[in-house]
Amino acid sequence: MTPADQNPPRYITRILIILLVSRILLCLVGVGAREIFKADGVLEIETTTYSTIQSLDIWGRWDSVFYIFIAEHGYTDLLTSQVIEPLDLRLLNFFPLYPLLTYLLSYILGNTFISALIISNVALGGATLLLFRIVQKESDDKTAFHSVMFFILFPTSFLFSAALTESLFLFLVFLTVYAIQRSRWFLALIMTIFASVTRSIGIFLLIPLIFYYVSEVQRGFLNFFSRLWEIVIPAGIGLFIWGAYNYSLTGDFLYFTHTQKYWFKELGNPFTNISSLLSGKDDEKFYAIYFIIVLVLLLAGWRRIRLPYLVWAVAVMFLPISMGIGNTMRYIAPVFPIYILLGKSIRNPYVLIGTYVALGLSQILLFMNWAIGGPLVV
Repeated sequence: MTPADQNPPRYITRILIILLVSRILLCLVGVGAREIFKADGVLEIETTTYSTIQSLDIWGRWDSVFYIFIAEHGYTDLLTSQVIEPLDLRLLNFFPLYPLLTYLLSYILGNTFISALIISNVALGGATLLLFRIVQKESDDKTAFHSVMFFILFPTSFLFSAALTESLFLFLVFLTVYAIQRSRWFLALIMTIFASVTRSIGIFLLIPLIFYYVSEVQRGFLNFFSRLWEIVIPAGIGLFIWGAYNYSLTGDFLYFTHTQKYWFKELGNPFTNISSLLSGKDDEKFYAIYFIIVLVLLLAGWRRIRLPYLVWAVAVMFLPISMGIGNTMRYIAPVFPIYILLGKSIRNPYVLIGTYVALGLSQILLFMNWAIGGPLVV
């Protein structure tokens, strides 16, 4: 056991305070933006109201309405509230763990939306501490702290506090990585199962899991292939259960893979899709440039990122763009190697502070756009 496992990190309290202050600041910014733009008559808030308390309501947008609906009604028809028929199975696009946890907590609290926010923010706190421990184990306290700061300040970090799956998914990803670092293979498998029923990309955790299992346990690929079932089959249990539920409703075990058509998504050439975004509207160009910048940073800093996690990051980034999803910003948010890369790379204190400020201001601007119903960060 390393000293990092034996002693409480010096920075933990500081990290939690910074995280709390950042969320309070975002609440003030979001509520203020709504009031200002409402007075100007340009506010375009969604028709869905999640809470009469503005500082809470600002954390629900886009897919939040579907997760809240599923938590309250299950996978039923949005229009008729009846058990969904084969021709209207759009909700099976949304994986079940987040709405299930929301449903269970709402039994205690009596409020579905607040339950969803609590799950998201508890998961965010856990993810933040796990990221510190992950980087601390392979580096040092200072690098771990800077990595966490980049995570908190990154432009799309506010999504981890919203009524969405992002923070729960990343929490499970970090638990998997944490377990892999410490060769706790059973825990890593369980977390992979949970991640795969939170987001479809959770199954990509097999990439680092298989790599490290081969290198540390099986001692070679030839021996590993004869025992591949020890990793792949258990890790696929979550998707198997979800597929079985899909089959019970539709007669199609893989129906959740076909629901993309209801959301105008089809698998295609990712490079063609990026090119289309670059030649599209201003917001589409913004999404494409954002995607390219993050990808270039990851590839340029490949020496500072462990190969399995770099491969995982690229896979997570390319799946949504391959599906024709224009706005990839939300889907890039859980790509944690970018936070570690920045934490390891930027050492000059002036550059560090300048980068913190630039990222923090970018997050504030994006959150204002989110709070007033703007089109960015779907």
